[in-house]
Amino acid sequence: MSAVRGLALVVVLVMAAYCITHMRVVSDITSFMPASGSSEFAAISRSLADSELTRQMVVSLGAPEPELAVRGARALAETLRSHPEVEWLRVGVEDDQLDALYQLYFSRRHYFVSDDPAELEARLSDEGLARSAARLRTELARPSATLVARIAAQDPLLAFPALLERVRGSDRRIALRDGVFTSRSGEHAILLLGTRASPVDSARQRPLLEAIEARVAAISDELGAPLVLESTGVNRFALDIEDGIRGEI
Repeated sequence: MSAVRGLALVVVLVMAAYCITHMRVVSDITSFMPASGSSEFAAISRSLADSELTRQMVVSLGAPEPELAVRGARALAETLRSHPEVEWLRVGVEDDQLDALYQLYFSRRHYFVSDDPAELEARLSDEGLARSAARLRTELARPSATLVARIAAQDPLLAFPALLERVRGSDRRIALRDGVFTSRSGEHAILLLGTRASPVDSARQRPLLEAIEARVAAISDELGAPLVLESTGVNRFALDIEDGIRGEI
């Protein structure tokens, strides 16, 4: 009997030594993804773990007034552009995109002035031209009059800006205010970004999200107005799942 007990003790000690040297607790979400047995599931797992699409984030800044939302977005964008974990950032329409739109449509702007001949006749009447001149003066007085000043001599009727407004109005989901993406109401500024790290790499994603939260809090203090931060992305969900796993261990 003592020999059996001795053998059992040896087995227990060997198992304990193996567990101490080999067993580790992990909460990485990729450990719970299928690695084999289904090529389709394995492909989905790899895509979720790291792809250009899953590394993207959408960040929204809500503010009491549209102007504050735009200012907050610009301040946050200035910080994120130099962040080592941010691969690319979009806060509005890039200059090269505006130039391409200008080259394509400016010479054809008069084709889009109006779909109604009667309205076109009214716009070209003396009263209509007077209203256009008044509108031109108003637009030139705005702080964001760069485009208008550039085209005023060739387009005093502002047919091209009106065309741009029609294009923007066709998309009810997002607008452009002072060069910054916003919601249609203007109370939420939108930033789009891509991260360098995999969305499930919590060691790199967590500091980035914490840096965004800290910067938004600082911007709120600078503006003297509360900014509401909202964001979405696979990285957010991956971190939430990992935190849940850690809480259950």
